[in-house]
Amino acid sequence: MGGMSKLDVARSIAWPVVGAATILVVGVTALVSGAGDLGAQAHGRASLRGVADSHMSLTDHARVGKAVTRDQAQLLAADLRKQLEDRVLRSQADAWAAADAGQRKDIEANLKTVPAARLYEALSEAEPVWLDAPTGDVTGWTRNDLGYGARFQLRVPENYDPARKWPLHVSLHGGGGTPARSCMVNWQGEPAEEGVILVCPKTPKGMWWMPRGESTVRSVLAEVRRRYNVDTDRVSIGGASSGGFGVWHNASKYPWVWRAAVPRCAATPKDPETLQNFGSLPTFLLHGRRDGRISVQNSRTSHALLADAGGDTTYAEEPGFGHSFMRPRNLDVLEWIGGKQRDIAHEFEYRTVLRGTAPARVHWLAPDWGDDYEPGLDITGSIVRETRGGATEYEIHVGGTATLRGFTLLFPHTDELDPTEPVTVYYGDRAVFAGKLSPSRQAVLASWAGHRDPRLLSLYGKVIQFQ
Repeated sequence: MGGMSKLDVARSIAWPVVGAATILVVGVTALVSGAGDLGAQAHGRASLRGVADSHMSLTDHARVGKAVTRDQAQLLAADLRKQLEDRVLRSQADAWAAADAGQRKDIEANLKTVPAARLYEALSEAEPVWLDAPTGDVTGWTRNDLGYGARFQLRVPENYDPARKWPLHVSLHGGGGTPARSCMVNWQGEPAEEGVILVCPKTPKGMWWMPRGESTVRSVLAEVRRRYNVDTDRVSIGGASSGGFGVWHNASKYPWVWRAAVPRCAATPKDPETLQNFGSLPTFLLHGRRDGRISVQNSRTSHALLADAGGDTTYAEEPGFGHSFMRPRNLDVLEWIGGKQRDIAHEFEYRTVLRGTAPARVHWLAPDWGDDYEPGLDITGSIVRETRGGATEYEIHVGGTATLRGFTLLFPHTDELDPTEPVTVYYGDRAVFAGKLSPSRQAVLASWAGHRDPRLLSLYGKVIQFQ
């Protein structure tokens, strides 16, 4: 594509899709006038069975090769139009995430006639997955955010059914490892037997804490979610040796993504204070007592630091093992993971990690770091529900050592919080906003950036700038 940027590529794809949508919908609509005669003509054509008693979407029905009625053809046309519009809006949201500030303004101008609620609906709808995605041992390839190729191995349960959501475990290999070793030697089919999809990505020398490795984790996770129906509230991450160190990095930088973390025979993070980022994220540490490469004291120290911070931490020290994945504990690990669910934190303490790029979001904030981003900055946040005189309101506090130029508040979408109630937002000791939040395209786009996770989307929010 020559010198085209990601934004140019996205534009070149997005707007022709609009034309294709129009042509396809017009074509389907044209069938309506002859729908009554389709019974004799429909063999081998895209058409529908009765929809009232079916669990399949209309577009799935279009594959079965039976006749449609006039009403069904109209429903199919509307369904196709919506799905194609959703795809265009997703492509624009993806382009916004990859763009610089100037390009983002152009995309926002393109979307100015799209209500925030419509954009939220398009992104929160589960993206169609492959209905015939392969099971068993599967190899895959994608390209990460930095343009590097990213190879990965999958082990998918043989009884995988795209009609329901499945848990996923990401396993990071060590310095001399490979995806095949991770998926077929360290793990030997236990996840699939327990109904868990296993993905094992590849990065050079197992350096998951460097920008290339970090980007590969995010991009492979996104690619697997495009192919398979993954429950994003049940995604865990684990790894051994360098892979275990990669768990510390990726879980401390993005704790809101995972339901659990499992570092095995891993060195303590270079900045141990980043372990505060785990908050309530459950962690299961394993280490062989005879490890002569990475001392067992590392996991003892990490476990103690997590416990001192009030974290949900479990530690298993294996006297008969050295520097090892400790495969006999795999079923114990899977049983432990199976009892965990991702938590959307209302309160957090976060410290920027030593390596990698600035995170696009920190829990329910999208910080404007300006030019001051660096390792070791602290951000704190809390959402407190108050009742005064019978009325409910929220106090939202943001603080820490980071000097932000501003931030976008991404009000969490949870059953416990009501975004329509009044809020007062404080930055440090200063109130920077008071009033009611409203649906915001900027909040939807900012909450989509980085992870493309419908469960992390926010419809209500506020852009707050200090300078």
